[in-house]
Amino acid sequence: MEMYFDMDLSLSEIGEELHISRQGAYDMLKRASHSLESYEQRLHLLARYDAVRDKIDEVERLLDREEPQTLERAKQLLHEIEL
Repeated sequence: MEMYFDMDLSLSEIGEELHISRQGAYDMLKRASHSLESYEQRLHLLARYDAVRDKIDEVERLLDREEPQTLERAKQLLHEIEL
């Protein structure tokens, strides 16, 4: 998957690099993609990441303000992120 997404290689180029056919590279990519989707369904990592990112964004917005309760809310959000 790294070769396809990060290195932007075509299926033919991946096949050449790994000494397999283009179809073999395609099948390997599909199996890896299916495995990742299966893990995501069980682990919910993307949802957790999105929730953490939202809390970080809120902390940043709060810290831009100068209200007394701002620091307390920021601390609370950071504590939630740690869990």
